[in-house]
This record gives sequence, structure tokens and C-alpha cells, in this order.
Amino acid sequence: MKLSASQYAKALLAALDDRSGAEQKQIIAAFLRLIKRRGDGSLLKKIVTQVQAQADAAAGLVKAEVITARPLSETARHDLKTLVKEKSGARSVELTEVVDPTVLGGCRLSYQNKCLDASWQTFLKQLQTRLI
Repeated sequence: MKLSASQYAKALLAALDDRSGAEQKQIIAAFLRLIKRRGDGSLLKKIVTQVQAQADAAAGLVKAEVITARPLSETARHDLKTLVKEKSGARSVELTEVVDPTVLGGCRLSYQNKCLDASWQTFLKQLQTRLI
């Protein structure tokens, strides 16, 4: 039976839970041998991504990205983190900021496979579409 990257990640995290550093190294080495033996090496990047996502979720952490035309103020940064916490139920938010002048104004906020696009660029494109 083939396992998905998510299933592998869940199994690895369960095996690592409450183990010492030395034990964790042994478990990871055995896990990598298992992946190789089963011919699932092509899943390794996806497994690592899933391990991180599942560990973050268990810790109540949500990773978010905001794209703006210029750097955020402290107030805006705080407000966006608060918004993501409220919408996602997270205990903490790790916000990555990207400055992209083509956004013109406003922002694009992405987290948990959701995207809130409140950029002027998108607003203007929608307006243009309606007018044509």
C-alpha cells in the first residue's frame, strides 16, 4: 500500500514524540531507510513540508504572507497578525512580509491556503473588466 506524504509525516511525528535527541536521530535514520526501501524518495520534499505543517498546526502556529507596495507599519503588522489569529484560531502567527511595488497599494494576505486580495492592482483590474 502506497502512503501519502501526509501519512508519512504523521507517522514520523508520532514516532518522534517525547523522544530524546539521540533517539530522534535513530528514528529519522530508520525512517529515511524505510523511504528508500519503499521507493518513495521522490516524496521526501513533500514529507518534509508536511512534517513542518503538521508540527506548526500542533503548536498552534499559522504562517502567513503579506504582499504590500511598501513596508508595513508596526500597527498594520499587528493588525494583520490579529486578523489571521481571529480567522484561523491560531495561538501565534509568523508573518512574512514581501514588498512589491506593482501592488500599488493595499495588500494581498495569504495563510492556510486562503488569499485575501485587497490590493489596488486587483481592484483596478476588476474595474477595468466591468467597464469593458
